[in-house]
Amino acid sequence: AINYKNRNRISSFSSIDDVPEISGRENSSDGILNSELGKKLEAAIATLPTRQKAVFILRYYEEKPHAEIAGLLGISEGAVKAHYHQAIRKLRGELGAYLRAEVP
Repeated sequence: AINYKNRNRISSFSSIDDVPEISGRENSSDGILNSELGKKLEAAIATLPTRQKAVFILRYYEEKPHAEIAGLLGISEGAVKAHYHQAIRKLRGELGAYLRAEVP
């Protein structure tokens, strides 16, 4: 039953390359993507492995739930959570020094 479901999954993305580009959160009032931090964040996101990048963009920017991301990418919810956690850790590592320098 599970194999049948996985084989016949309908996805709105034909591949990971179809994941939307970062366009910023609509509710972001401070324009983070136009700031220096936003540019650094975008550069750091670009260094993530493809799957982590896709999960991060869909979860953080598109605000999709884990279950929907799992369905779109054809992976388990547990894998979505793991990829998101790994992406967050890498981004914190990349941006940590910059963020510490910005705090007065």
